[in-house]
Amino acid sequence: MQYKFFNIPVFNGDDFADELNIFLRTHKVVDTEKHLLQTDMGTYWCISVSYIQSDSQQQKPVKVDYMKVLEDKEFAIFSKLRVLRKTIADSEGLMAFQIFADADLATMAKLEELSAESLKNAKGVNADKLKKWGNRILTEWLQQNN
Repeated sequence: MQYKFFNIPVFNGDDFADELNIFLRTHKVVDTEKHLLQTDMGTYWCISVSYIQSDSQQQKPVKVDYMKVLEDKEFAIFSKLRVLRKTIADSEGLMAFQIFADADLATMAKLEELSAESLKNAKGVNADKLKKWGNRILTEWLQQNN
């Protein structure tokens, strides 16, 4: 979460208020807090805005082209694993990435063989997801590839 602070003069503060209004329209605001402050220099509204950066303001992750990163044989396995993942996700009413991320599937595709032991030792494969979905992936993989 991010914070931005505005000090707006009570009298003749239209330009400052416009800046605040523009900011509020262009950000995902979580909360605002305002206090009236009197000083020797005048009376001000002090406004604190907590916000979440919008998608256009956040850095977008780099999308990996697994066709370029993986060998042909590995990419073929990766593609089959994606289909299996989609089948499982659809049957469970989940999004595919909730089962395994593409990076996990790429790691699996690079293994010499897909087995419970190799998946357990696969670097970077989420252990919780493996515990929850590993047996199902393996079972369906073996059914399709034997």
